[in-house]
Amino acid sequence: MKKYLSKLLLVAAILSIVAVGVGEASAYFTTYAEASGGTTINLGDKTKIEEKMDGKDKVVTIINDANSDQPVYVRVKAFGPEGIPLSYEGSDSSWVQDGDYWYYRDANGDKALEPGETTPEFRVHIEFPEETPDAEDFNVIVVYETTLSDWDGDIITSQS
Repeated sequence: MKKYLSKLLLVAAILSIVAVGVGEASAYFTTYAEASGGTTINLGDKTKIEEKMDGKDKVVTIINDANSDQPVYVRVKAFGPEGIPLSYEGSDSSWVQDGDYWYYRDANGDKALEPGETTPEFRVHIEFPEETPDAEDFNVIVVYETTLSDWDGDIITSQS
């Protein structure tokens, strides 16, 4: 009887240790964390885009608000429906193509758009097909990106 009781206690001890450990392991593998919400990061620039249609052209200008803290570096790209060719044209030599993007440079060749300034017009010419699609099914999206810049004559560096 003593041997039977010893074996029973040993089995009970092992089962209790396993039961306690399984709970912790199970908790480890089943817990997760969720995060929600967001925050706006204000880096000091206040830019906006103005777009209008002029015949078959979408005309775009980028404005760096006079209350902005610094000049900004500007680039533009347009997206249209598949099979609708787009061509691009700046109103002067201020727009320079590099890869898929068009970059702004002012009349002096400087790359930054100063506070209170507006870029010259940038035109996206839309080659409409013979059968013009419905307005609801046709959209050309112009995306612009700006980044603050430290302006030092010839060099632009990203603001850290």
